[in-house]
This record gives sequence, structure tokens and C-alpha cells, in this order.
Amino acid sequence: MIAIGHWQVTAFVVKCLAPELIGLNDVLSAAMTMAALPVALTLAAGLSVIRLRPRDEVGHELLGIHCFVGNAALATSLIAGLLVPSAALTIGQVASAIATFTLLAIAEFILAVRQQRTDRVWMAQGLIGAAFAWLLLAGVIEIGHGWAMFGCLGAAVAWTVVSRVCARFPQTRFAAEALDVPANLLPLAAAVIGVARHVTHGESDVVGMHSLGLLLSSAFYFWQGIDGVGSLFPSGSDQSFADGPDDNRSEKDSRPLIAIRRDRFIVSAIILNVASALLWRELHWSDPQFFMIPAGLTILGLVELLKREIPERYRDPLRYAAALTILVSPTFHIVSGSWLHLISLMVCSVLIALLAIGLRLRVLVYSGTAFLIADLFAMVIRGSIDHPNLLWLAGLGIGAAVITLGAICENHRESLLTRLRVMAAELQTWK
Repeated sequence: MIAIGHWQVTAFVVKCLAPELIGLNDVLSAAMTMAALPVALTLAAGLSVIRLRPRDEVGHELLGIHCFVGNAALATSLIAGLLVPSAALTIGQVASAIATFTLLAIAEFILAVRQQRTDRVWMAQGLIGAAFAWLLLAGVIEIGHGWAMFGCLGAAVAWTVVSRVCARFPQTRFAAEALDVPANLLPLAAAVIGVARHVTHGESDVVGMHSLGLLLSSAFYFWQGIDGVGSLFPSGSDQSFADGPDDNRSEKDSRPLIAIRRDRFIVSAIILNVASALLWRELHWSDPQFFMIPAGLTILGLVELLKREIPERYRDPLRYAAALTILVSPTFHIVSGSWLHLISLMVCSVLIALLAIGLRLRVLVYSGTAFLIADLFAMVIRGSIDHPNLLWLAGLGIGAAVITLGAICENHRESLLTRLRVMAAELQTWK
């Protein structure tokens, strides 16, 4: 009875929207093509009701045949809707198509919750993707204006919200992992789209539009890394800064309360560097410092973040490489006599030394101190070019300072040696 009623309602809708339809030869007529999408919505509504109703053993097979025929008719109606020119599509037809895919996806998700089946969750997500593909083929959505990456980011936020809501309830918790996968990959797709548009189209209509999409993608992964829910690559290998699970909690819930995912930070750092590089190119800023300093800070941050995974013999070379990447960046213009880059190198050297003290890293202390001394000598030499007497004055000042320092050290020899021993012992504890 349900199947018969479904077909009667469908026939009524067809008759109302295409009254001139007489036989099967008129199925692909213009009138029927214009009515295809409302018919598809009617079929989807009826099929969703039938699939969600409990079935008895007698009617199970007959309803299965009805659903198969109905799905075939539904697919035919959606394909017929693509034959309508995009300019002739009305708001009602587009809304009917969207509602059709939405009803099918909701019905599939409800069945997934009832049967606790992850494959149906994937089917529901596939239907949403099919809806996007249909709108794209129908010409409702146009790609090429630079908004696709922001659409991917919006979809990622929506998927994340749905995943978090599902994770709160025991009945839908099984679906959270399947929903996390597109939520985690869509920002990466947005970053790829932004880079591709920058390479193919060059500068955007709005300065920084491409880099803004990448920056938002980086921020999304950074937030996910701090939040620590799920994994970018769901392989069960998520790691956190925590030493281990609490003994009072069960093995299944052994994830630390504040779990920081390293894979998210790695992806976020890479995308952030690419975003900054694209922004500098759009602004026509070519100074190597804009490119090398973020790269050096990223290397240094990743070494500290992944120090448990990186073998100890590789840590110091990587730290040296990071420090040199930062400190060498101003030297390209120092050769030409730029005072601004001399000051920039001094600031970078001091910051590296302070960072080394905070992280207790001898490698960075040596690098920062060496470049700071070299920069001070370079300032003296650069100043002596414009003022030759400055070199003599600097030599006299350094000589007087050395003599004064020697006298002070001799008067406080014992206390100074004691402090040097304490400092040497403290440095031995640094990495």
C-alpha cells in the first residue's frame, strides 16, 4: 500500500507539472525536463519514508524492489534536470534539487545511527558531495572566482561542528571519526586551491586573497592541534605532549585531557610559511628576511615539537640550520652597506640568544653570540667608511674596555672564578 501510494503521489505531481505528458515518448520533452526536479523531490521524500519505516518479512523483498525502481527513477530525474539550461533554472528547481539530496542524506544518516554502520555515514557524505557536483554541473555554482577555498573552509567548520555534536552522544559517537576525515582534509584542499590559483592566475583581484585562504587553513589546523580531537590522518598514531594516560581512566579513554596533536602543528606551520611567501609576492616584497626568518622559526619550532621523534644526533644540526637560516637572511644586503639590515641582524641575534636562554639550548647561544659580535664589528667597519676616525675611536674604546675589564677581574678573581664555575656547570646541563 505504501509503494502504491508513493507512485500515485508521484504521478499526480507529474500530471500537475507536465499536463501535456501523454506517453513514454514524451518523457524527455521540454515540459517533463522542467518538471524533473520537483518529481525527484517527490520520489526522494517517498523513498526516505519507506526506507525509515520498519519492515516485516513479507513486505521486505517487495519494498526492496520498489526502492530499486524508485532510485532508478530518481537518478533519471536528476540527470534530466541537468538538461535544463542554467539560465532557465528557477529558484524552486534549485531548491528542489538541494532538498532531494538533503532528504536522501538525512535518511541515510538515520539508518546509519539505527544500524550503527559507518559505511552509511560515508554514503550520506557522498550524497552531500553528489549535491555539490550536481550544482556544479548544472551551472548553479561557478568555480574560478577565488571563493572555492573559502567554501572548503566553511564546509570544514560545518563538518567539525557536526562531528563534535555526534561525539557527545553515545548513539552517534561511532560516526564522529568518519565525519572528521573530510573536516580535516577540506582545509588542505583550500590551501592547494589557493596555491594553484596563485600559480595560474597570478595576483588576485583583492591583494592577499590567496594568502588569506591559506592563513585561515593554517589557523584551522593550529586550532585542531591545540584542541586535540581526532587526527589529520586517522591511523591511530596521534601523539601528545603528555607523558602517558592516567591510571584511573580506562584504556579506551586513555587520551590525555589536554592532547596536542603534532601532525596538525606540522601542517599548520607548512601552510603558514607558504601563505606568508604568497603574501610577500603579492606585495612585491623581495627581501630574503621575509622568507627566511619564518622558515627558520618553523624549523626550530618543529625540532622542539618533534624532539622525541628526531634522533638526538640530528637535533643540533637542525637547530644550527634554523639559526643560520634566520641570522644569514640580513647579510645579503649588509654587503651593500645597509644600516637597516645591520640593525636587523643585531635584533635577530639578540632574540636568538634570548630564545636560547629560555629553551636552555647551547647551540643557539653560540650562534646568536657569534653573529652579534660579527655584527658589531661590521657596524664599526661600516661606520668607518663614512667617518674614518670612527675606526680609531672604536679601537681605543675597545682597548680601554679590555684593560678596565682585566683590572676588575683581577680585583675580584676568586668570586669571578666561582661564578664562572657555576655558569659552566649550568651550561653543561643545557642541551
